[in-house]
Amino acid sequence: MPPPKPRLFKAVAILGMLLGSLGTASAFGGLMSQSKVDRPSLEAFGLGPKTDEEARITRKLQQKIEHVLERHRGVTVGLHATNGVLSLLLLVGSLTIASGRAWAHSIMVQALVASGLYELPAAAHQIRLVYETMLAQRRLIPDLLRAAGQPATVDDLALTTGSFLVLGIAATVVMALLRLAFYGTGFWYLRRRDVRAWFSMSHDT
Repeated sequence: MPPPKPRLFKAVAILGMLLGSLGTASAFGGLMSQSKVDRPSLEAFGLGPKTDEEARITRKLQQKIEHVLERHRGVTVGLHATNGVLSLLLLVGSLTIASGRAWAHSIMVQALVASGLYELPAAAHQIRLVYETMLAQRRLIPDLLRAAGQPATVDDLALTTGSFLVLGIAATVVMALLRLAFYGTGFWYLRRRDVRAWFSMSHDT
């Protein structure tokens, strides 16, 4: 009869499967989106072009954003591909550690370490994209608002763009920290003496 699983074992496996599944889907969607240049829609912000001047400025704004995305496309694609591989590794590790096999334990530990190392450059790249995209928008939004007959003061624009920038960076940092917390906790847990002993004993029984 195999020894009982250590406490919290199921929680680590379930969270690993969740993050692995979401990461794989995110990587696939990200790679698909890089097959063409996305044109951000401004209608959601009430800034859809209604005159020729608005349309001209809108096209210029979209070109600025596209330029930022295109300039970083190589790094973005590489990070999406890396995320896909690591997420699949994490998913496989989470699905197989219940077997008690040493190789499953090894895969899971390696997936946690590699995912933790990946998180830092990925978050830094995302923050850079958010910052540069917001900077491109900030330079043209005043012209677009004036063309739409909705002039805004410098303070209003600074507050709005600054708020979006802070929110975008904060969301990136918080999500990265949550994932890092799981990777670190999972690594510490799987490296505990009793957990490693369970894998050894379960494999032998």
